[in-house]
Amino acid sequence: RLSLCRGRKSGRLNSGVRAHPNMVTSQGSAMRTRSQKFGFVLLMGIFPALADTPQSPPSSAVLDRVLEISEQDALNAPSVDWPSVTRTSKEILAKDDTETGLTTSIRYVLSKLQDHHSTYRPPQAKGVADRTRPLVPIASSSKSSEGTPVLSINSWSGRDAKLATTDARQALVKALDQEHCGLILDFSQNGGGNMWPMAMGVLPLLTEGTLGAFENRDSVKTTIVSTGKGLLVSGSPHFLNYVSLPSPTYLPNYIAIVLGKRTASSGEITALLFKGQSNVRFFGQRTAGVPTSNRVYPLPNGGTLALTTAVTLDRDGNKYSEPVVPDLETDKPIDAADSWISTSCSMQRAP
Repeated sequence: RLSLCRGRKSGRLNSGVRAHPNMVTSQGSAMRTRSQKFGFVLLMGIFPALADTPQSPPSSAVLDRVLEISEQDALNAPSVDWPSVTRTSKEILAKDDTETGLTTSIRYVLSKLQDHHSTYRPPQAKGVADRTRPLVPIASSSKSSEGTPVLSINSWSGRDAKLATTDARQALVKALDQEHCGLILDFSQNGGGNMWPMAMGVLPLLTEGTLGAFENRDSVKTTIVSTGKGLLVSGSPHFLNYVSLPSPTYLPNYIAIVLGKRTASSGEITALLFKGQSNVRFFGQRTAGVPTSNRVYPLPNGGTLALTTAVTLDRDGNKYSEPVVPDLETDKPIDAADSWISTSCSMQRAP
């Protein structure tokens, strides 16, 4: 067995900060192109209700709105030939002005952005259930073969972000209920969704101060800062700060982050909050490559447009819009993480 030194005792965490009204949750979507396989991270936006309007707007009006928003706000809009894209998308719609034709034309527009992350979600038909309950929990704890605690942070999308935040934090507390020198944080199966319950769940593991930022095409930054008690987004308290959360009894001295090919979107971004932290190292495989921020726009037909509007920056200002490369690429990341934790803890223990 690996010989591991003891972790440090945790202080209490008070999450009683008032809500910030502009921050809301997001949902992922599963569609057919590579850009549509993954969930998305939402910076700001609101979700419309289920489609049930007395009279649907013309499909042409919806497409016009998508073209307007995309040209105005999309991260890669300056590189798009908008007259050509506008003409072709309207030709597609002219051949089929049903919802199917509209979906095809909108997805054509988004494909020209080449961000591999923007998505269109058609309106839900009346009577169709909205599947917001995740198939797997947002987080679960286990142990490696060497006894190192492992916390898996999974994809999450849904309406109850407060409950998801609580579930994630409780899983962390369970993983750290005994003294241990190291912790493995596994993001390898995290395809995205809403990053904020994930980030709040693991907040006690992050150092205080700037954790990262989003930067739009005009170089305007939206900063993410840890106060130790909550998160500030561009200086304003995140609305999940006021959720009453337990604190882990112990904190690890070393944290190994596991990435995989399925790690995408908010899974990548949440992991990047740890990038540059002195007691952290990344293991595994290169990620899916969509660590960008999406903003959600309600459309006149009841559908939603999730548009990539910003790249992600780590705490040192490095920009990410491509696959995140681990410090050690390996097909056996848990074993490699165990070995690093054992060595690091042994060196710390040596006189």
